Amino acid sequence: MAQKSKPKILVVGQLTSVHLARWISSIDQRRFEVHLFGSGGNQWIHSELETYLDSQQAKVPQLVSRRQLIRDFWLSKAERLLAPGVLRSPLLLLKVRREGFELVHFLDFQTAGYLLTPLSRLWGRSGVTLAISNWGSDIYWYGSSKRHSKLISKVLQLVHFYTAECSRDIELARKFGYRGEAMKLLNGGGVRINSAISGLDTRRKIVVKGYQDRFGEAEDLVELMADYPEIFDGYEIVFVSTASSVKERITREIDQDRVQVSVNNYEVNRYALSSSDMSELLSQAKIFIAKSKSDGASTMALEALAEGCIPIQSPTSCLAEYLTPSILSLQPRTNTKEAFLNSIKNALALPGHEAEALAIECAEVARQDISREATSFGINEFYETATRT
Repeated sequence: MAQKSKPKILVVGQLTSVHLARWISSIDQRRFEVHLFGSGGNQWIHSELETYLDSQQAKVPQLVSRRQLIRDFWLSKAERLLAPGVLRSPLLLLKVRREGFELVHFLDFQTAGYLLTPLSRLWGRSGVTLAISNWGSDIYWYGSSKRHSKLISKVLQLVHFYTAECSRDIELARKFGYRGEAMKLLNGGGVRINSAISGLDTRRKIVVKGYQDRFGEAEDLVELMADYPEIFDGYEIVFVSTASSVKERITREIDQDRVQVSVNNYEVNRYALSSSDMSELLSQAKIFIAKSKSDGASTMALEALAEGCIPIQSPTSCLAEYLTPSILSLQPRTNTKEAFLNSIKNALALPGHEAEALAIECAEVARQDISREATSFGINEFYETATRT
């Protein structure tokens, strides 16, 4: 009796993304035949993805060639003057037709999902099952734009399956017209769990996400440190993923005699600081702080939980869905500097026994809901359901 062939899946995502790397490494290659298509128009591949693809564990067919990376990079540049995906969508559809994929999974909206929109009628008649995953800002932030809202609705009317990191984004997808099956799954592929959490009260580091861009507001945190140095007395503040403007303001505004601040060699895309190094840093930190206009569950905040480090994250994220009441009580109620100031003060003022208990609670939350093992199980169940139709 002939052995049944494995379902053939094409994952479309940003080859520069650590989230794509961890998602791909979570797929059970014994159950599914997985292929990759780069969506982001970049000329390089994330180091964690390269490491995985070069390992004995990977069974993913050969990734795009250097020539294809360069081609797609310039095509994506040209699309900025034309329309999203208008040049690369035909290439993707041709690949799907030639190789007979049962499922095409788009691992975000703006760089991947929009590749569906120029040829939406052809995709709708292709007979291929389509799935999409929502990243934290894909609908929550971009959905308020008239241009983006039309593209988001168009994508959601085409796809058959949808995943998001939180119920907030599942509800938003429904408002944009999605009627298919939805599942709550972490895009970052879950986090590694530290099995030995202790010593939160003796930790003297604070880790800060240094984003300053369309979403990130780390400069507000620099202002807090400059204006209220007494709160941070006795702590070393470590900025990671730090924008150049944030580095400049740290140098210009913070009195290093009163507040000890350093900028780690961690870059969000190329991971100059490896994920294991990041975990080691968070295991030494009492709190992790991130201020932004928009986010999903926030992978860094989840990594902090796993290390027994208290995350303090903007309410514009959906991290709250993963927190217990005691951790939630320390979160800023609004995205103002004043709200962050109160949260930071309250977290740093916790008595020793309460700090210890909260560290253990943070790690337990991670163990139950956001571990690599739990998320990998969900990813494979999602593919099992989507390829069964």
